[in-house]
Parts: sequence; C-alpha cells; structure tokens
Amino acid sequence: MKPRTWTGIAAIAILLSFQCDQVFGQSSANPSSDNLTSLRKSAEQGDVTAQSNLGLVFEIGKEVPKDEAEAIKWYRRAANQGLAVAQLNLGMCYTMAKGVAKDDAEALKWYKKSAEQGNAVAQFNVGHSYENGLGVSKNIVESLEWFKKSSEQGYPAAQYEVGLRYLSGNGMPQNPAEAFKWFKKAADQGFDKAQYNVGFCYYAGVGVAKDLTEAVKWFRKSADQGFASAQGNLGACYAQGEGVPKDDVEAVKWYRLAADQGNARAQSNLGRCYTYGKGVANNDAEAVKWYKKAAIQGEPKAQYCLGFCYAQGQGTPKDNIEAAKWSERAANQGESASQYILGVLLTQGQGITPNLELAYKWWSLAAVAGEVNAIKNLRIISKDMTSEQIAKAQQITKDWKPKMERRIVIVKE
Repeated sequence: MKPRTWTGIAAIAILLSFQCDQVFGQSSANPSSDNLTSLRKSAEQGDVTAQSNLGLVFEIGKEVPKDEAEAIKWYRRAANQGLAVAQLNLGMCYTMAKGVAKDDAEALKWYKKSAEQGNAVAQFNVGHSYENGLGVSKNIVESLEWFKKSSEQGYPAAQYEVGLRYLSGNGMPQNPAEAFKWFKKAADQGFDKAQYNVGFCYYAGVGVAKDLTEAVKWFRKSADQGFASAQGNLGACYAQGEGVPKDDVEAVKWYRLAADQGNARAQSNLGRCYTYGKGVANNDAEAVKWYKKAAIQGEPKAQYCLGFCYAQGQGTPKDNIEAAKWSERAANQGESASQYILGVLLTQGQGITPNLELAYKWWSLAAVAGEVNAIKNLRIISKDMTSEQIAKAQQITKDWKPKMERRIVIVKE
C-alpha cells in the first residue's frame, strides 16, 4: 500500500531584499598594487570617484586587507561630496552593519540622497524601506512610488516588485496582464525570480494565454541560474509531461537540485519518486527521509505521506504516535487524506486519545473533499454516538478553519 500520488507546482515567488550597487568608477575598474597607490593619492586629493572606489577596495579586500571601518571612511567622504553610488554603498553599510552599527534610519537617509539623484538601485532600496517600515513608518503607497521610479529606469528588481503589486492589488488596482508585463521586463534582463514568475504565469494562464511550452522555457532559464522553485517546477513539468515529453529521470534530476537547496515542495516530490520508483529505484526509507525534510518545513502533502508511512511501517518502523502527529498537522492544513487517516486513528485510539466527536469532525471534512471512505465511516460512527455528541461534532466541524503552517526555510546542509 502506498500514499496517494500527486505532483506539485509551486506558485509565484515573492522573495525580495535590499540591493547593492558596489561598482568601480572609471578611475580603477580593476585595481592592482600599482594603481592602488595612485587611487589612494587621488582619493586623498579629494577625487570623489577615487574615494568611492577606495572604499569599495577596502570593503571587499581587493589588493588590501579587508577593512570595513576604512571603507566607511572613504564612502563617507565621497558621499558627503554628493556621489550617488557612494551614498548608496554607505547606506548599505548601515543596513548590513559593515564598519558601523546597524541603523535603518541612517541607511534610509543615504539611500534617499542617492535616489534623489536618480540612482535606480537606491530608489529600489528606498521603496523597500517604506514597504517594510525600516527606518521609517511603513507606507505602501510611498514604497510603490519609489519602486516605479526605479522600474522606469529599467532596474529589474523594481520591475519585479511592481509586477507583484499588480498581481496582488497591493497599493494599486489588481491587473494580472500588467503584472505579467513587468515580470517579463525583469525576466528579459535575466532576473531569476522574474523568469520563474513568467514561467508560472504561462503555466497557469495568469495575465497571458496559457502556454506550457513557454512555461517550461522560462522555468528552465530560472532553474539554470539555480533558483530552487524553478528547478522544482521544471521537475514537475517533466514528471507530468507538461510542455516537455514526460521524463521521470529528468524530473528526479531537477527535484534533487531544488530539494538539496531546501525546497519543501521538491523534497515532497522527490520522496514521491522514491515511493513509486519513478526515475529512481523504489526506496521507502529514502522516501521517508525526504518526506520528513519537507514535513518539518510545513509542506502538507509531505506531512500526509510521512504520517501514512509511520501508520503503515513503510520505510520506517511503525509508530502510531508519529502517524497521528503528522496526520494532524496535515489535517489542520486541509489535507483531506490526512483528515481521513486522523479520523481512523481517533476512533481506534492509535497514537492519540480516542475521541468520536473529533473523528466525526475530521471525517466530515474529508467527506466534503470527496473522500469516499470518510462518507461510509460517518454512517458507521453515527450509530455509536448520542444525538448530543453528533450535534457537538457538527458544531466543531462548522467552526473549523484551516491553519496553514508558516514555512520554515531550511538551508542546504
């Protein structure tokens, strides 16, 4: 007996962080020991570009020992003279606590100085600060204005953010077609998360006509850059034969790349491959290993499979307590198969205190989701319950709401 099969496609990516523009100016694009001496001399004579470049040399430790305090000194000199890139990098030092104590308000001050001169990266960082209330009161409308300014200059992270806003309707009217347009602008510049989102839009027909071949193309572009969600979705496309010929071996390859980065959906799907011997030899113990990694992160289908494996003693010693624990976590997230299993465990008192009212609740919920055996078991259990128990069970069923677990991101070991 095996847990039921599925293949999961993950949805839109929403990962964002501050951006930095650590670049050398014209005076020393690749400093050596010889031109470093010249760079320092120019900086000491007040050359603003040399000062900024010297700050970067010390920050990254190029041809000199890394010295963040010295980097701050030179960034500040250039920033005080109004050089936008130095103002941006000084702001980043305050954000990242490099050579100075972390200070979001001070970081924002320097980002704004740079942004007001038209620096697109700084404009993005100002938007990010307002969006997250970093150094300033949270202001979604203000954040959007700065993201727009940055995106109009072609900065891909800002274009991506504007796309997310159009998709969600956060701060502007919801418009999937506009969302796709901005994702595509960022994707065309090689922005991996935008490439992933373009792929998903083609896959689901969000803001653009559904086109699985195009979806695969963009998932692959993002996956080739190492973006785990894209790798996982590319694997799912191979597993299902969507946009590409079905190929279980290729599916496993991409699932593993994503799973090794901690992607819970890919870990679940890789476990499924080991359970069913799809693209790899059947190995129930290896399946349990991957289900557990995903389940710990809150992936409901993995929690269902892990609970099932503990209940059946499949790939792991039989353990009804663990079976009940993982089945309950998945059931609380709305996984109907786990709701059915949990009902069975509750009626039999296996790994959990017996409770007919709770069993009735979980089978009722599973029945609504189409679990045929749950419908049959409800008829049976009702004969062993009083009218008061049934009324109470019906009320707690009515009051139930899914409790989605917050995903915990596990980094590669």
